[in-house]
Amino acid sequence: MFEAWDIDRQSLSLGETVDTTASAAEISGGDLEKTLTFKRRLGKKSSAIIRYRLDAFLPVLHLEYEIDWQEEQALLKLHFPTAFDGRMARFGAPFGSVLRSQQAGPPRDEAMFEAAASRWAVVSDDSSTAGLALITEAKYGFSCREGNLGVSLLRSPKVTGEDPDHSRLFPSHARRGGVRQTFSDQGTHTVRLALAFHTPAQPREWQPAALAESLFTPHLALAIAPTDAGFLGLEGGESLIPSWAKPAADGHGWILRLQETLGIRGQARLHLGDGLGAFRTNLSEATENHTATDVIAFSPFEIVSLRIAPLAKSAKNRKNSR
Repeated sequence: MFEAWDIDRQSLSLGETVDTTASAAEISGGDLEKTLTFKRRLGKKSSAIIRYRLDAFLPVLHLEYEIDWQEEQALLKLHFPTAFDGRMARFGAPFGSVLRSQQAGPPRDEAMFEAAASRWAVVSDDSSTAGLALITEAKYGFSCREGNLGVSLLRSPKVTGEDPDHSRLFPSHARRGGVRQTFSDQGTHTVRLALAFHTPAQPREWQPAALAESLFTPHLALAIAPTDAGFLGLEGGESLIPSWAKPAADGHGWILRLQETLGIRGQARLHLGDGLGAFRTNLSEATENHTATDVIAFSPFEIVSLRIAPLAKSAKNRKNSR
């Protein structure tokens, strides 16, 4: 009844595996980067060019799909079967992550067969000490069952208003753009993803939440000369990811926001330049403690706000300066 919005549970069991022959097109690249390209047909009318790329400086396998999608009322999902069949899988959220069952169970769990996630997901054993991370550029529908991690790539339901039952809702004289396609997503698409081994102890820049922000984001070109803000890095607390930096509203220093992404409690040590201190603040930038600290205690999924500002001179130094 609502195919433009809903994906029904039976879609997972009624799907057909794409088993067309993939032809290897070429191997390209230099000593520090290699790309392996394949071509294959999809469905009845569609085709894809698939590229696997390894970069010596990044701990991921890049995947790029150039898809000419011409199917009707079809859903294209990409699956990664693994042996990481723990009870739960973790899915990225705007600030943190959520756990969803990856085992068949009660109706509540079965109703969550498709999880909305913020561009990354991790499947692991129950210990959560090792797993597979999937990072996407701009795909947000994931699924996971018994170690099989999937992501929805394309879908072509009927466009609302273009089917015979609703065609009079949007007559051609009452809209701009002329005739629209009957089915959505038809056309050419470029889909970029990456796979990575995951452990909570790996370096901060390799955590899935950090990779989701850095892998597919171009570097900013600065119009002015960069300024040293005095932030030298974090030590420990690898799941604590820097997410935002802004000038303080009152003009005194700047605000650094960190987010905990894996549901872990711990501590991290902040390294700053000489003469600078970090002060805990709330989201309104009100200082919670006027004593500078370099040890940051954090709780699961906490958003930590710090004011980075010059340390005030002591009374003795002020007296001597007079």
